[in-house]
Amino acid sequence: MDLVDRLLSAAGAVADAADRWIGLFRRAGSRTRGGPGATLVAGGFLVLATLFLLVGFEATDAATPRPIGPGVGDDPSYGDHAYVTVSGQVASTYGGHFYDDNGNGTQDPGEVDADFVYLVADPATHAAVAVASSRAPNEVLRTSRVGVIREDPSYLEGDFPYIADDIASLGLVPQRSRYIDARESATGQPTPIDLTKDLPPAGTLVSVTDLDIATWTYLCPSDADCGEADAVAWDVLMYDPASKRAIIVVTDQSPEWTPATFSGMLRREEHAVSEALDPRTFDLRAMGVHVSPRYLLEDGRTPASPAVAWILAAICGVFAAAILIGLAAGYLIYRRSTSPLPAPARSMAVGERLPVRVTGWLRTQTGSSRVREVPADLVRYATQVVPEPQEPASTLIVERRGRPEGVPLGRGDVTRLSVGDVFPLRGRRPAIRAVAGTGLLLLSFDALESRDRAAAELLDETGPASHDAGTTGEPAPPTEES
Repeated sequence: MDLVDRLLSAAGAVADAADRWIGLFRRAGSRTRGGPGATLVAGGFLVLATLFLLVGFEATDAATPRPIGPGVGDDPSYGDHAYVTVSGQVASTYGGHFYDDNGNGTQDPGEVDADFVYLVADPATHAAVAVASSRAPNEVLRTSRVGVIREDPSYLEGDFPYIADDIASLGLVPQRSRYIDARESATGQPTPIDLTKDLPPAGTLVSVTDLDIATWTYLCPSDADCGEADAVAWDVLMYDPASKRAIIVVTDQSPEWTPATFSGMLRREEHAVSEALDPRTFDLRAMGVHVSPRYLLEDGRTPASPAVAWILAAICGVFAAAILIGLAAGYLIYRRSTSPLPAPARSMAVGERLPVRVTGWLRTQTGSSRVREVPADLVRYATQVVPEPQEPASTLIVERRGRPEGVPLGRGDVTRLSVGDVFPLRGRRPAIRAVAGTGLLLLSFDALESRDRAAAELLDETGPASHDAGTTGEPAPPTEES
């Protein structure tokens, strides 16, 4: 039972702290009954707990991404967010934004890209979705090809004038006599090649995997001038980003779109999609795709863990429950003793102090203040000055240490008195329960002898007629006013 009472008193301490915090915003000297400030704090914690629970439930996405195609359109089944993997063809045209440190609207040296925007589409339906990614284009625009090694330096000489600037800017070391012809469908098992090593002889069926695309030129039919839409083949410069070794791959498939896979959070972000699809970058009509106006895929993002929100909800709930329990049970649990009151006796000299801890309302210079288990002294205070050896008239007061706050406990001030114990969290303490001019007070002591001495002193000062004589104790909130 002691442990339960101590835990209830601990809850009362939390309620007391909440009430005091609200009291900082009240008018100085104001006094309210029943701790409504603590009730407001408990209500605030309950609201926060509810909000954190809702956030936690909102964040309960599947831990494994759901594979889908790029054609998400306006499909409401994805809700406001979903963890997905999207596979399709990514356009070589990309956008993005950078950190404009000097605010001049242009990307100067040292102003790095923050995010890139890609379009990944379904080659059959031309439906696409915008992707925001921190991955640079040389990490995304990669491809694999299978073809036959050809050796024809004169064929490659026609490409190098068009791709020289890209070779220089990327610091590439290209093959100048051999290339890979991927236009013909070949049978057999291709040999994987490493661009950092010698290439196999001409005529060997080979494969290149996960190379970056630097740039490309296109071939027109019958050597006539044409637009890229009429091209019959593309000479694509591919390179290994680590070694910077490069090789031209001739293909009849446009490098404008390359296979790619993105995993992340698909979010309903109409405004973000609108901003990402800058018409100065993406000519959707010319690209021949229709992009979802509702959803944006945030590449690399994973679902938020609901654990943090639920932990915060639990903490707020515990505080709210503690405050409400503390208010219901009383700021400090007191149980009356079955022992009789001590006989009235005066043993304190004028000016003597008896250490106590006080809970209840004390008078201050501006009004009154409620305290809980604060250090104080029971003092016999002289009410007049007389010459020695005469003893001056005196009375008892309880006075808070270090502050001009206290309550008189003399004749006519105390109307009820009993002895028992209080149960703060640190352990049971002998105590006196008294009703004085400011309401109910609890005075707790370090030792039983000190309590009985103080009780005898108070009984002698005030007279025993009006004091409690019951034998059972009940919890009583110390903020009750008479």
